[in-house]
Amino acid sequence: MSSASHFIISSQEAGARVREKKKNIQDDKCCYLLQLSFQPIYSDVQIPNSCYTKLPRLVNGIPLGPGLMGRDQLNSIRWRYIEGGPKIHTFISVPMHEDEAEETKKSLISRLVKQSQSVFGDISVRATVILSHCIHFDDDIILNDIAVSMEEGLHFRD
Repeated sequence: MSSASHFIISSQEAGARVREKKKNIQDDKCCYLLQLSFQPIYSDVQIPNSCYTKLPRLVNGIPLGPGLMGRDQLNSIRWRYIEGGPKIHTFISVPMHEDEAEETKKSLISRLVKQSQSVFGDISVRATVILSHCIHFDDDIILNDIAVSMEEGLHFRD
């Protein structure tokens, strides 16, 4: 059994996906970014992580709750969560047409509205959904690290 997730992608893999698509420009498909942010309203309560773990299924149109997804249905997972920060949740698509990406955004908003109670419980939430073309995706960079790698070893700047 594989431990690799079908729903998560590293920033390095996302960058490679976009670079590969840029090399292969025979069709009008491209990768898209879907960025979601959620802010509680009426209180300063934190949204539980269990709410966020439902997002990959909502984005991909997979019903919530227990169930089984057959191997022949795995290609329906077209959006993967890019590992990252707690404030903005970013998904990258497989190469697709713009109208498919727009439909995903509309369907996601509809699912969020219909299933908000099962996702967020009794927390009132303001959701922001942004869809954009992904023309370049850089790998993560570390700024102001405690040491810089050099041929001789590590150089500490303090």
